Amino acid sequence: MRFKAKIIQTDSEITVEADETLLAAARRQNVPYPFSCSKGNCGACKSRLVAGEIEQLSHRPTTLDDEEKSLGLFLACRTKAKSDVVISWLEESEDAIPAQMFVGQVTNLEALTHDIRRVVVKIADTTVFKFKPGQYVQFSVNGYEPRSYSLANQPGETHLEFFIRLTPGGKTSSFIHKELRVGDSVQLEGPFGNAHLRTDHTGPILAVAGGSGLAPIHSIVSTALKSGFKQAIYFYFGVRAEKDLFFLNEMEHLAVLYPNFKFIPVVDQGSPSFRTGRVGEALLQDWPKFEGLWQAYIAGPPPMVDSIHPHLLERGFKKHNIFSDPFYFQNKGSNS
Repeated sequence: MRFKAKIIQTDSEITVEADETLLAAARRQNVPYPFSCSKGNCGACKSRLVAGEIEQLSHRPTTLDDEEKSLGLFLACRTKAKSDVVISWLEESEDAIPAQMFVGQVTNLEALTHDIRRVVVKIADTTVFKFKPGQYVQFSVNGYEPRSYSLANQPGETHLEFFIRLTPGGKTSSFIHKELRVGDSVQLEGPFGNAHLRTDHTGPILAVAGGSGLAPIHSIVSTALKSGFKQAIYFYFGVRAEKDLFFLNEMEHLAVLYPNFKFIPVVDQGSPSFRTGRVGEALLQDWPKFEGLWQAYIAGPPPMVDSIHPHLLERGFKKHNIFSDPFYFQNKGSNS
């Protein structure tokens, strides 16, 4: 049996086979759709059912809870069509940026740490690539499966910048770290992600990043500051060991230029030079209560994101003011 699915953002209609998910159908027909883990863990493909009937498969309960399901939300990677449907991913505002596909050329490569590589890409016409600070793209190279990598630069710049972590056993990241060269072509699709900077917010901002999660937070923080945000912005950057720290000079330079910005690096495995412990514990020690209307942007490994989220709610945050796109690394033998 075969059904039709209309995707509002792309104004596309796709066919969906009875045994495939809505995301798989879109990918099979080369229709852009936000996704990351494809396993019901991350929430990147969270969508809204506008019309029709669906069947939702098993997924991580905290990614999509019962209240969200009652409002018509679902995960495209874990949902099948049971009739013709009309669907919309969650970026529904009037200023949403449609996803597009691009080809870019690598212009610079730099080792930031022992397992994070900075990759700079230029596309043929940067004026047509628009994104919001904190968003990500699907990045594919040399025929490997696309992987989600956040943009580290600010919108409107003439290049796109990525901080790409080497995932043990990951084919895509291994190629990027070991074989990618200046001049090589890469394929990009996006932008995706709902954990982007809200420009109309005037209250304090809490930013938290772990490891390569620095990329979207750097984009958010640097854009906010250089756009004239006057509210207090606190950025906690957590890593496992001192050797994992990077971009310190750039962040400390921002702290000097903008007195409303405070940068707090935290090292888990002890350091004579930096604050030690888990980054989530550090910020909770500093903030027993969040007074006023705060917003939080959190990027990094899912255990870190998941551990911080409920504590922020307990201490005064509103659920709709916490934004995150957790990075789900695939297991050994995958293409990540």
